[in-house]
Amino acid sequence: MVELPPLQPQQLPPEGQRPGRHAQPAPQEYPYPPPPQYSYPPPQYPYPPPQQPPPPPPPPRRQWPLIAGVSVLFVIFIAALANQGNGSAPVTTGNIPQTTTDDSAAPSTEAPLPVTTEAPPPAPPVTTVVEAPSDNGWADVTVTGCSTHTDFGNTFAEANVRITNHTRRPESYVVTVGLNNAHGDRIGEALATSNDLPSGRTVTVTGGGTANTSGAAGMRCELSDVLRMP
Repeated sequence: MVELPPLQPQQLPPEGQRPGRHAQPAPQEYPYPPPPQYSYPPPQYPYPPPQQPPPPPPPPRRQWPLIAGVSVLFVIFIAALANQGNGSAPVTTGNIPQTTTDDSAAPSTEAPLPVTTEAPPPAPPVTTVVEAPSDNGWADVTVTGCSTHTDFGNTFAEANVRITNHTRRPESYVVTVGLNNAHGDRIGEALATSNDLPSGRTVTVTGGGTANTSGAAGMRCELSDVLRMP
């Protein structure tokens, strides 16, 4: 057991020296001894200390200076060999005897090859085309006949046309034929066409159209217009 010291009686100051009502009391000494201090050993860890990361690898060395030096040495070596080869070989100039062989002196033992002649192929037939004058195709067209007929109360006109292509290329034709009565009045028209007529060919086509009245005695047909297109 811990023995405590005996308590000392507290002495109070005289009446006139006592502190006021709001004054703080004087600190009192602690009669007990301070608590004992305990010391503990540092903790022991069974694990090894953490390892430090390895240092970074050194930067790669630049090899291009070495490669450039080797290339320069190689070029110098090749140039030296070329100069040595050009200077070591002597060049001789002079007349070099040449030997020629005369083939005409030796008789030929080979038999001559037979020569075959082929007849030329026959020439293709030539078609003579007479170029028509500059008449836009009027000389190529001939009207061979015309007529009128009535169907379902309507009067229609018909015309027969013969077309001959006198040019050197295929042509297309649009032909207009007029129908006139005995007094010369126009009573109807017929339109005939031919597409891509070859050169030198002839074709007969029938054109149709409308008419005002049926044909009377003395009706005539005339070529009104010709359009020739390549």
